[in-house]
Amino acid sequence: LEKCGDRMQRMRSGDEAAIEELFSFGCPKFLSPVAPNYDAPQGSALDPYRYQLRIFLQDASAHAKLGTSRSYLRLYSTMPLAKLASFLGLKPDELRVHLHAYKHRFSQVAWTSGPAASSARVIDDDVDFYVDGDMIHIADVKVARCY
Repeated sequence: LEKCGDRMQRMRSGDEAAIEELFSFGCPKFLSPVAPNYDAPQGSALDPYRYQLRIFLQDASAHAKLGTSRSYLRLYSTMPLAKLASFLGLKPDELRVHLHAYKHRFSQVAWTSGPAASSARVIDDDVDFYVDGDMIHIADVKVARCY
């Protein structure tokens, strides 16, 4: 933490260069499944790394937006879709997609009993919500602490 503390602080503030630095510092070495073209050396050995970096940066930027929307959802019990869209600087249709991604990211398939195919998707977050028309209904879900 001492070695990367300043970079982690920049990463939390949304600095893409810091995210790229930390990814290149901690990522495994990616190999291409095909042999390089030796007739045209254009740095194709770095293509798998660049591809993984692009995917990681897209995921990191999407995850940063989810934290902001989560903090707004925790403040309200019901909220118009247009109001949250204006807070986040999104159009209402984009916000619907964003909220769907939020639900998908913070849910998991859980099995309780019975056959394996009887598992259900449950929310693994302390905020649950649903969209009814143009209104967002938010339910606070308290997670029991294990001591």
